[in-house]
Amino acid sequence: MIGFDILKRCNPNIHKTVEKPELAEDSFLMDPKEVKSALKNARECIKNKDYKEALRHCKGVLAQDKSNYNAFVFVGVAADGLEQADQAVKAYRRATEVDPEQPLAWQGLSGFYEKHPSSENDKELLQVYKKLRGLCEKDSDKKIEITKKLVHLHIKLGEVVEGVDLYIKLLSEVSDDSIKCSLQTELLSLLSRLPSLTQDQEQLLVDMVESVLKMDSPLEEGVVGLYLDVIIKKNDASRLEKCCQLVCKKYPSMKYPLEVNILLYMDKALGSESLLPIMEAALSDLMTRLAELDSASQILTAAQGFQSLCNKELILARDSFLKVLPDLETTVCVQYYLSFTFYLLHKLTDAESTVKQCVLTLGKKTRRLTVASGPVSRAISVLQARILLRTGTPSSLQTALTLTQELCTEMSSPTVLSLQGHILLKLNRVEETEEIIGKLDDGENRMALEGHVKFYQAEFTKSAVIFCELMKKVSTSSEYHLMYAKSLWYDKNSLSNNLQTCYTALLKSAKLDPYSSEPFEYLGRFYTEIQKDKGKGKRCYQKAFDLDRNNDKAGEALCDLMTELGEEEDAYQLLLSVTSSASAGCCKWAWLRLGLHQVKHDTISVAISSFQSALRADPKDPHVFECLAEAYYKRGSYTAALKAFIKASELNPKSLYSLFMIACIKQTLRVLSEAVDNYKHILEGSPNYVPALKGLGETYVLQAKHHLSQGFNGRAKLNCQDALQCLTRAVCHRPDLSCLWKLMGDSCTIIHPLPTKNFSFVVPENLYKSKDSENSCELNLQQTLQLGARCYGRALKLLPECAQLWHDLGFNLYQQSLHSEDENAVGVAEKSAEALKKGLSLEPANHQIWNTLGLVYCHSGLNRQSLGQHCFIKSIQAESENVVAWTNLATLYLEKGNMQLAHEAFKKAQSLDPNYVSCWIGQAMIAETVGDDDAMDLFRHTTELSPHVEGSMGYAHWVCTLLKDKAKHSTEMYRYAIHQMAAIPAASDALARYLDLVKTNPCAYNMYGLLMEQQELYRSAKTAFIRSINLLEPSDILLNHVKLNLARVLCKLGDYSGAVTLYTKFGELDSLQDLCHMGLAFYKSQQYTESYQAYDKALEVSTNDTDSSQIHAALGMVAYKFGDIDGAKASLFQSSQLQPASRHGLEALCALGLKCRDVTLTHAVLQELVGTEMDNSGIYFTVLQHGLLEENWELAKSFLEKCIHWFPDKDTLWRLLSRLQLRHHHGNKPSTAAVCMQAAMSLEPKCQELMTEVAMGQLLDGKHVSKDTKNNALLSAQRALLINPGKLGNWCSLVSSVHCQSELEAESERVQALHKIETRYLTWLMSAEELSEDLRTWCLKQLTAAQILSGERTLGSLSGELKEYIANLLQDKSLQSSDVQHVFSLYKTLLNDGGNDEVTKTFSRLTDDLIKKTSSPDPLIMLMRAIILMKTNPKLAKHRLVDVLVAIRSERPQPLLLSSVSRRCLLSILRESPDKDAELIQLILTEAENDGDDETVNFYQQFIKDA
Repeated sequence: MIGFDILKRCNPNIHKTVEKPELAEDSFLMDPKEVKSALKNARECIKNKDYKEALRHCKGVLAQDKSNYNAFVFVGVAADGLEQADQAVKAYRRATEVDPEQPLAWQGLSGFYEKHPSSENDKELLQVYKKLRGLCEKDSDKKIEITKKLVHLHIKLGEVVEGVDLYIKLLSEVSDDSIKCSLQTELLSLLSRLPSLTQDQEQLLVDMVESVLKMDSPLEEGVVGLYLDVIIKKNDASRLEKCCQLVCKKYPSMKYPLEVNILLYMDKALGSESLLPIMEAALSDLMTRLAELDSASQILTAAQGFQSLCNKELILARDSFLKVLPDLETTVCVQYYLSFTFYLLHKLTDAESTVKQCVLTLGKKTRRLTVASGPVSRAISVLQARILLRTGTPSSLQTALTLTQELCTEMSSPTVLSLQGHILLKLNRVEETEEIIGKLDDGENRMALEGHVKFYQAEFTKSAVIFCELMKKVSTSSEYHLMYAKSLWYDKNSLSNNLQTCYTALLKSAKLDPYSSEPFEYLGRFYTEIQKDKGKGKRCYQKAFDLDRNNDKAGEALCDLMTELGEEEDAYQLLLSVTSSASAGCCKWAWLRLGLHQVKHDTISVAISSFQSALRADPKDPHVFECLAEAYYKRGSYTAALKAFIKASELNPKSLYSLFMIACIKQTLRVLSEAVDNYKHILEGSPNYVPALKGLGETYVLQAKHHLSQGFNGRAKLNCQDALQCLTRAVCHRPDLSCLWKLMGDSCTIIHPLPTKNFSFVVPENLYKSKDSENSCELNLQQTLQLGARCYGRALKLLPECAQLWHDLGFNLYQQSLHSEDENAVGVAEKSAEALKKGLSLEPANHQIWNTLGLVYCHSGLNRQSLGQHCFIKSIQAESENVVAWTNLATLYLEKGNMQLAHEAFKKAQSLDPNYVSCWIGQAMIAETVGDDDAMDLFRHTTELSPHVEGSMGYAHWVCTLLKDKAKHSTEMYRYAIHQMAAIPAASDALARYLDLVKTNPCAYNMYGLLMEQQELYRSAKTAFIRSINLLEPSDILLNHVKLNLARVLCKLGDYSGAVTLYTKFGELDSLQDLCHMGLAFYKSQQYTESYQAYDKALEVSTNDTDSSQIHAALGMVAYKFGDIDGAKASLFQSSQLQPASRHGLEALCALGLKCRDVTLTHAVLQELVGTEMDNSGIYFTVLQHGLLEENWELAKSFLEKCIHWFPDKDTLWRLLSRLQLRHHHGNKPSTAAVCMQAAMSLEPKCQELMTEVAMGQLLDGKHVSKDTKNNALLSAQRALLINPGKLGNWCSLVSSVHCQSELEAESERVQALHKIETRYLTWLMSAEELSEDLRTWCLKQLTAAQILSGERTLGSLSGELKEYIANLLQDKSLQSSDVQHVFSLYKTLLNDGGNDEVTKTFSRLTDDLIKKTSSPDPLIMLMRAIILMKTNPKLAKHRLVDVLVAIRSERPQPLLLSSVSRRCLLSILRESPDKDAELIQLILTEAENDGDDETVNFYQQFIKDA
């Protein structure tokens, strides 16, 4: 115990005089003897473990002597015994303070800290040990003991270097060899237990171990292992070998040195040049010794694997390496040899992953490698390159090439160069391979590479010679034997002579390398293709595939052979096993064959998944896409199949099958036009491809059926002609195909609904006349049907037991009987019945044949309606949901007058198929027969379902009947049936389809004309009426009605002379409507007398005031044409007196009042027009009253604006206001013409022709591109021209817009371009013959301005141009020359300050008249008026000059002089108030600068200087 040790070392004689102790319980003082006795008692108490008593004695001593060393030591011991740790430490520390050189307290502290270990106590203990070591300098044993403790404490605290340094220092201080050796052994043991060593520590370890080995001292096995590991790290193989031999000799019972030595041999073999390692005898001895010591050693197992590898026992080697790999995962050679074993076993995936791991291990610090890493790294890279080369994928080959290039950069060798050559050859880089051959010396590597190059270049004879020589040199190479056999195999010219040699070489190759799949694959091919022994071939393929599951060729051949040999189930199981273990994107061959097997056995959905997996492996294989498309097609997923076939055709554009299936699927999906294009595309490349010809013909037939159902009969006939052409070509190549003859018969039969008259069907002459000819011939409908029957007959010769063909023949003969006009019709019908009976004998339950036979018996020629009824019933019994048979049966009942049974049968048919039109027609006929109001709705419904002659005619009849009955026009039924249901266009469309089929019904043509007239399609109505007249007999009562209809339509077409011709052929007309139309025709033909007579007679037959008022209005208009103004007034006044008065009459009377300037009459009529409600005509005439009679256009515009405020939704008012703005706009205020016209267009979008007036309004307001890029005059003018390019006014509007834009442009190049465009347009306009004289004059002015601005004409000619302009003005047809000359004469007089007030008034009156007479105010006249006003009324002159400039801007071109004079005159007035009119002055100067008017600019600058 610590306490006893301290007691033994305590000196009881040590005492000192101390002060009165603080711990004393007694107040008396002890003498030295008592102190000594107390200390002795304390020691005894401690010895007896009576620590409390000992502590009491020590306190007494310390009360006497506060610095008593022994007392403090005893207190520390006693406190420690009482587990009072803090008190004990304080006591020991106090003792060390009292006497630091005494070891007793330090020993007590060390004992205490050793007894109570902790991180804090360990740090304190470290200082205590250092102090004790210093106190024990003279006692070597104590010093060694303390030093060892100190070292172990340093190591415990992680301060290894300090601990080792202490040992080293201690070793240097010890002279005794035995002690020194013991210390070295302890130090080595210490180092061996360290987790890692520094370089200095490693060197110390090596030196000490070698020193100990020389002294024959024992060493721990861990030390020896550490020593060898340090030697391994130095990469000194020779030294390591010597050390291992020495250690093994010294310590033969240690296994680690044996393991290191074995690893050394294996590592040395790893870096050798030979492909296979060589087993050395020394290594075998080491393995024997290691087996004696530890037969379960992992290194021993690895060595055994190495030994098996050297002996080519690859399976044993693989198993050994795999067994130890988890424990030796840092041992490089184990991973290398395992990867190499996999390589020799042709397990390339395992080999590649293992060699990659080996590369990673080599780069780790924890690797185990006994030789230098450089050669090992090269060996690993070479092995990796070999593995990647044998893998053969593009990425692996590229990686292998990079590895060999790096190896050649470091150190070139024949092996690496040859390997690089093989890689380049597989990458198809033959030239580079040949360069490498040139670098290689003569030898095996060069010859082998040359042989491979010759094989690649298909020089198989030379390749065979080279590999034959190599076989002789290296007889154990499986590769050379295989390549020799392959060279012979592919040399087809000499293969027959070398079959046995090839076979022998393959057997030898398989024997030398039984783990290679390729020799067995070629043996399988040899047995199968040469010896025709599929059994042996299958076994060889099986062997090849078992050896390499990635050998797709062997797998494909094996599966195909199994299928051929009838082992489909085994093949299926093989495919399942391959695909179940295959990763994504692999085993395409297996997935493909599995899918085909599944398609064959109708597991389509699973097959689709298999084909999709095959596509993941090769997404560019057209064959797989075709198989997938076939699977989709069989499942009924036609859209998916179409996409797959399209993809297949993109990958292989030459695949006829893909293109054909694309067309077939589109045909199935009824995308018939595209199917036709696809078939034609196929036939462009293969014109005699019968499936495409057949498919094209069938598609044409389908198109014909579709067009017939839609009423496009002409298209249907063309489709049938095209089908017959294609099918004729097909049948020339394959006349043995009944389907072709059947389709040809269909082509000739389905057009039976077409009209017989003028029917012409073009067919190949070699088909109809059975002779070789490339010409065509035309057949009528009967001949076409007969040709169809012949085609069906040829089909029946090929397939006589086909009931459907007998049905088709019977139906064709039935249609022939219907279209036959001779006595043979009944005979043909009987033949039809016989054919149908033959079909029923073959297929008695065929409801379609029963139905057709019923139709034949109901034929008027046979007239066996009871048999027909029986057939219809039999058809229904064969197929209860037979809508056609039910409808035919109901029609039979209807014909017999049995309405109830007919209704029930039609009702049943409707329930079976609500979209079948014939049953609805039957119900409509029944409703019409019994007088039901629903008949019209039923007929309308039939036209919506499908075109049908009866439905179309019935609905048109009902519509015309309802239109004729004016009494019903105000009823709700009329509004619904006619307007809401759009009856007129619907009926006209239905009749158009009817007339396309039936061209001999004059009543239908008459109704069609009436319906066209209702839609204001008068030309079509005229044509229909003419055709009706041509079909009618002269005695037909309907003829005169149709002629009257035609005359009425001619009037509406404006062909009044034709109408008059028709009317004059009639006698006395008694119809008010006809008389009025006749009067209108005479009126428009200017035969006013006859017109007046017709209207007068109409007045006689008129029966009501409404008609009479209208007729009086017409009589008034005719009288006005006579020139009888009073008579016109009288008639119109009589019209206005009747109630209700004719609106047209009132308007005519108002117009007459305006014309005569009769204010009273106009005002009275206007009051009558306006009445209680303002309408358009009232507003128009009110505006005209204000403008024409009162000459106050401003008031007219104001009134119109109020009306627009009342009726903002009337587009006509907006248009009228816009035109007023355009024609009567004065001053420089912006007009609203464009805005008003745009508002009118928004209210009535159909009136797009108003865009011209929008452009004019924007020109007037100056809305150009610079102000608004989206809403400007140029853009509007372009739109107007686009809407109506035939209107010359639109071209003039565009020219004006272009000119204005050119004036505002800043870029000179763009200005010149715009001027050229303007000139070109104006030149073209002036060449137009229909150009009016006013427009021609305007174009001349504009062209002159454009030529001046573009530089085509000089500025010097301006004054002359002004004279020419005045001359042109004098020649204006709208002015009198005398008036113009008088104006100029007066102007000169006034300009020279001559004349008086009378002259001034005359000048003003004449200029006003001239301005009113011209179509637009002339700027020159306006300028003259303004100049005269400058003297008398400058304020008014200012406004007149502004009007002049505005007129000049809107009436381009004008001479620049005219603009310049106007601007200078205006500036002369404005200079009196420059501040007030600053904005106007700036505007004038800006326009002057834009126009190049330098005189105006200089004038203003001079004015500024003068001011």
